[in-house]
Amino acid sequence: MGTATTMVTVQEFLAQAESDEQRQELIGGEVVSMGPAGFGHEWIKGNLILILAAWVIKNPSMVFPSETMAQLTDYDSPIPGVSMVSRGRKPTDMKPLFQGAPDLAIKVVRIYDDSDQARMFDRTQNLENPAELPGFSAPVSAIFEGI
Repeated sequence: MGTATTMVTVQEFLAQAESDEQRQELIGGEVVSMGPAGFGHEWIKGNLILILAAWVIKNPSMVFPSETMAQLTDYDSPIPGVSMVSRGRKPTDMKPLFQGAPDLAIKVVRIYDDSDQARMFDRTQNLENPAELPGFSAPVSAIFEGI
């Protein structure tokens, strides 16, 4: 027989002291420890941020906060590596997390959009999401440049 666990709400999660050793996110009411990001992961994320920054300079309607916790439901607060958020959704206060889903959330290199669907990309494809980032296209291989 399995052990029953109590689901944690986002409010309870935020009230808990975060571990000094590991970052945590809340997925389906369960506190999930995130291992430290390795240098390769951060290199890839840095490449992705540079690519997105070039697009944002030409399309300033978006910003891309990285490592920002988003409250999706009462039991879900993931931390995507990079998010894209419309400037129209700017914060009105300094709350610790973003309310709702970002317009686009990226975990290297899987993209989640506001329909909760994830798409996985490989090095031979172009990274595109016309609905959220019109006119944006970058080869996935550029994200992994140097690795």
